[in-house]
Amino acid sequence: MLFRSPGYSHQSRQYLGRYSLPGPGLVVLESWKEHPKENVLLRNKLPVGSVLHPDLSFDAKRVLFSFCDHTVGDTKLRRFFIYEVGIDGRELRQRTGTSADVLAGADGRQTALVEDFDPCYLPDGGFAFVSTRLQTHVRCQYGDRYFANFVLYRADAGGSNIRRISFGEAPEWEPSVLDDGRIVYTRWDYINRHDTFFQSLWVTRPDGTATAHLYGNYTRNPCTTGEPRAVPGSHKIVSTATAHHSYTAGSIILVDPQRGQEGETPITRITPDIEFPETEGWPVGAYATPYPLSEDLFLVAYMPDRLVREGKVQRRNAYGIYLLDTLGGRELIYRDPDMSCFAPIPVKPRRKPPVFPSTVESNRGESTGVFYVQDVYRSTQPIPRGSIKSLRVVRIFPQTIETPPSRGKAIIDKIGRAHV
Repeated sequence: MLFRSPGYSHQSRQYLGRYSLPGPGLVVLESWKEHPKENVLLRNKLPVGSVLHPDLSFDAKRVLFSFCDHTVGDTKLRRFFIYEVGIDGRELRQRTGTSADVLAGADGRQTALVEDFDPCYLPDGGFAFVSTRLQTHVRCQYGDRYFANFVLYRADAGGSNIRRISFGEAPEWEPSVLDDGRIVYTRWDYINRHDTFFQSLWVTRPDGTATAHLYGNYTRNPCTTGEPRAVPGSHKIVSTATAHHSYTAGSIILVDPQRGQEGETPITRITPDIEFPETEGWPVGAYATPYPLSEDLFLVAYMPDRLVREGKVQRRNAYGIYLLDTLGGRELIYRDPDMSCFAPIPVKPRRKPPVFPSTVESNRGESTGVFYVQDVYRSTQPIPRGSIKSLRVVRIFPQTIETPPSRGKAIIDKIGRAHV
């Protein structure tokens, strides 16, 4: 895929349409071993715009991707929607944001521009994606910064029956499907946490049930564990150890959930020469969009430049496509002289994971439910049996407006009056 790094360098704001920069988009690289040739799939099919996050269907015949139309004059109104095209460039279809899509916001709110991105095919024929339909905003927003939240959604084949499958309140992104049929994704855990250090891996079933932590919820290093993909024939997951205040790029790691959920023990550094961004420094050289071929071979995007910090933009042709191995080898596959290359995916069929029957469809529309805890003492931390007498259920209220009014002086004045 050919495109320029977004015009804003922040782990999640970078993906909003207003910050996107134009590029050719989807490319099939033909004869890549001898005489590489670019076949631009979307040429003359879409207006000038930006393409992100492609995913290849299990039979290798179709591609889902997000597209932002740059003919929209006001940059603040530019947004991504989900599209699909054949691997031969035919049968281009828009899947979200069409006239059949009501663009409904949660609870009827209209406080954020609806946009969809990060699509991935699901074994049941539908697809998962992330969307700002939640209609809330990140809590560290201030001044004229626009930062709409986006969390996991799904749709049936063709884009029908769009519904939310996550109840997170801070951004979630980069979903992909594990070999067992669950969705793995990155989740920013924000409330009562440090605002920078906890963006970790989570899993859920395609209907939004059985959500669970996978790796890094109490781990400060790496800062963000992003771009997860299952290694074929393995229980391990390849991921990018990246920063919070920068682009999604950094060091490539393998996560082994069978060795634990926290710290260094479950991870293997595939690129130990690249320090973990932000928590260990700002590396010269960075990797992105890893695609595992095995536990030892990976297709990646790589650049030799220093990874920029928030507020700066990487040069337009910084990244090329490389083959990376666990012995320290890095072989150039292709580099475009004018545009960065990202998101390498081999065009070959892959095994379709099993389908989880939905456990919520028959209850959809009901206003109440049951919260059930089988054993409260099963925890990542030791809890003496008999010590817990009651449970507290806490509801997190989302920030539904773009920038809340200043509350600091009012709280101080109130406290002062109470002590007079």
